[in-house]
Amino acid sequence: RDLGARAPPTLAPKDTQFDPMADNQEQKDQQKEQQQELLPKEKEVEETKSVVVVAIDKSNYSEKAVDFAVKHILKDTDELHLVHIFPERRMSAVDFVTSDYKKLLELNDKWHQKVKDTAGDMLVKHAKRARENGCKCGIKMKVVELGNGSVKHTLLNYVETAKAKMVVMGSRGAGAFGRAFVGSVSDFCVHNSPVSVVVVK
Repeated sequence: RDLGARAPPTLAPKDTQFDPMADNQEQKDQQKEQQQELLPKEKEVEETKSVVVVAIDKSNYSEKAVDFAVKHILKDTDELHLVHIFPERRMSAVDFVTSDYKKLLELNDKWHQKVKDTAGDMLVKHAKRARENGCKCGIKMKVVELGNGSVKHTLLNYVETAKAKMVVMGSRGAGAFGRAFVGSVSDFCVHNSPVSVVVVK
């Protein structure tokens, strides 16, 4: 009986046939090369990563800034930097002439550490909030001492150092950042920042 002509079996091209048990080193190398082609190149990943800085303080506006960045700006390949700026504790003339100057320095160091720890806890809270809202990119938390500079210059210096593509901040704030923020910092950053600035209300 005539069963009709059978079509020859279709084989994948030789260079796409993977044999996990292959003993031939040349075939193993070929398989590895083809598998690597499916992965993003390191250079390509590096080029697509962008840093977004969000200025953080104790106010609810920082939460709004983080939420806005996660929802409207950040991509999975980006890197989020949560930055808090705190002031240096100023010692008065009385402090310098005290008989127990060594103890004063120790107290000053403890004060700085306490401020940093508190700021660190605050940044962790915002990082968790970002994750809960769907942020999948890398997150870095930075506590920056104001020193002798101003908030606006300290913030923009960090932006330049981090090579950020954008700055996001709340329209009102609390603490050193907040007190200096209303009007002056936002206006200065908008007009002098080397990157885009988003002010969230």
